[in-house]
Amino acid sequence: MMLPPEIEKIRPQVEEKIREFGAELVALDYFRMTGRSILRLTVDKNGGVTLEDCAAVNRQIGIFFDGLSELFTGAYLLEVNSPGLDRPLKTDRDFEKALGEILRVTYQDALGKTMTVTGILKTYADRKLEMILEPKGAELFVPAAAVLKAVRDIRI
Repeated sequence: MMLPPEIEKIRPQVEEKIREFGAELVALDYFRMTGRSILRLTVDKNGGVTLEDCAAVNRQIGIFFDGLSELFTGAYLLEVNSPGLDRPLKTDRDFEKALGEILRVTYQDALGKTMTVTGILKTYADRKLEMILEPKGAELFVPAAAVLKAVRDIRI
């Protein structure tokens, strides 16, 4: 979804304010609903984002937006969310942060067959995943370009 130019213009400032909290902006979404502008920020940091982190970022970014009266006409809602542990891993940064974790990866092999494996992400370099598969410990190398879906395998 394309952001309105006036919001895209302030994105670097929003990213900087979020970095002040030791976090990073994962997604910035804007939409209108029932006459109200809604701006949704998804933030993440090493070790995960707590509810308190989301509230603190919301307060700080809210103060920043309130100072930009020309940004929104009328009422607006600011949401700050964590991406959640079960979100799909898509970027190099996502895979780098998941090193040592158990992942469930669906990929297309060299013959075009769709495969799903579970294992520990041992390394991520040169856009290739090296995994130690469960349960037998075999090694598997998967090019990131072949990955159709990758998620953390959350076990309770």
